[in-house]
Amino acid sequence: MKKGKKIQDKDKPKRPQTAFMLWLNENRNKIKSKNPDMKVTEIAKEGGRQWRELEDKSKWETKAKEFKRLYEEAMQAYRAKQDVD
Repeated sequence: MKKGKKIQDKDKPKRPQTAFMLWLNENRNKIKSKNPDMKVTEIAKEGGRQWRELEDKSKWETKAKEFKRLYEEAMQAYRAKQDVD
């Protein structure tokens, strides 16, 4: 028997983006402009290659840590609200 789709709580905070995803979102257009014929999957692969070659990732890792901290605070508030309901 197939399980049904899990009901998603719209009030639950979304997970934070990783340092790589933050970097890729900012650099995707640069990659795409240099390679206009690339497909979405190829752009992601090229982004991964560039990310691995990137020497100083501290800017992105700092941003990711901050987003994770904010997410954890939001989750604490969400869980406290769930306990009250």
